[in-house]
Amino acid sequence: MTSTSRLRRVIEQMPNLVWTSRPDGTVDFCSQQLLDALGLNLEEMASGKWEETVHPDDRASVVEAWSSAIRDGAPYEQEVRQCCLGSENYRWYLIRAVPLETPEGDREGWVGSFTDITAKREQDALRESARHEAEARARELEQLAEMLRANERTRQLLLAILGHDLRNPLTAVLSGAELLMRDRGLGADARETAEQIEASAWRMKRLVELMFSLAMSNDGAGPKLTRRELDLGALLLRLTREIEQAHPGTTCVIRQSGRTSGYWDRDRLEQVFSNLLGNAVSHGAELRPIIVTLSEEDGGVAVRVTNEGTPIPADLRESIFDPYRRLSEGRASSGMGLGLSIARHIVLLHGGTISVSSTETTNTFTVVLPFAESGTATSRA
Repeated sequence: MTSTSRLRRVIEQMPNLVWTSRPDGTVDFCSQQLLDALGLNLEEMASGKWEETVHPDDRASVVEAWSSAIRDGAPYEQEVRQCCLGSENYRWYLIRAVPLETPEGDREGWVGSFTDITAKREQDALRESARHEAEARARELEQLAEMLRANERTRQLLLAILGHDLRNPLTAVLSGAELLMRDRGLGADARETAEQIEASAWRMKRLVELMFSLAMSNDGAGPKLTRRELDLGALLLRLTREIEQAHPGTTCVIRQSGRTSGYWDRDRLEQVFSNLLGNAVSHGAELRPIIVTLSEEDGGVAVRVTNEGTPIPADLRESIFDPYRRLSEGRASSGMGLGLSIARHIVLLHGGTISVSSTETTNTFTVVLPFAESGTATSRA
């Protein structure tokens, strides 16, 4: 077998479709895969019939770019839609070609390749569509936020409606997940999925109940706390582990001293500290630890969540717990600025306090919760 035939056998096994041409661009060799893809033979390629396989919308630009490369002796690269001659099943190809020169510098031809990038283009199109969809939803949410800012009564009414209207479908989701897990024939993967659905639905249900309670409290009804014995150290240990799992590269350090158990509403405090930890991740310095400190102080527990990063301006610290105030007013935010306001409301319901302080390099949110007696089962604002 000659070296030329061996080379051609290697070329036929390559994923890229290879071709060569003379200095003037006349094709003089094509891999069989390329000929099959375009539905042409070598003579038709050499005659320029390949232009008919290019999508009509791309044809003029392809001819112009290839002619320019031939004239200037410059490398050619272009993404092109082409099909098998006679069909309309166009695929995307990345076409590259470079000039070949003799040792003396004379051009003796071109060597090029076709790479099928159809799947990549389709994925890019899906991502772009998803991005546009997300931007559209973000604009809708911002419009909703503007409506809420304009009318306090509308905000309260909308929160109450959300609380009511989301309860029924969430109950159906929970019931469905529970039924699935009772099925003894359910596979391991399906059971794991059902458990994830149930866990997520319960979290959503707690958030919906919180939203509804807040709306009712603003109308004067006042939400009810369900106090049970709770170890804040254990709660924060679980929440920090969830944060670390959800945000690879994030490290949380917990330091605690003294008594950390009392009678509080677990679900509501989980919302408070999830919000504070989430803010520390979003607004803290990358790859720097989040420090969570628990200590017994004056008949209660003080929890401090500290992150390194840009200090919160003094004027923002004064109003940061007001509704619709964001930690970073000057940049995009995924929330509507309700998280810290909700956190303050929950802490006040427990008879506690929440505050923020900053140094040149750190921000610290401090929550102080008084111990409650075991007989204090419920309370209202």
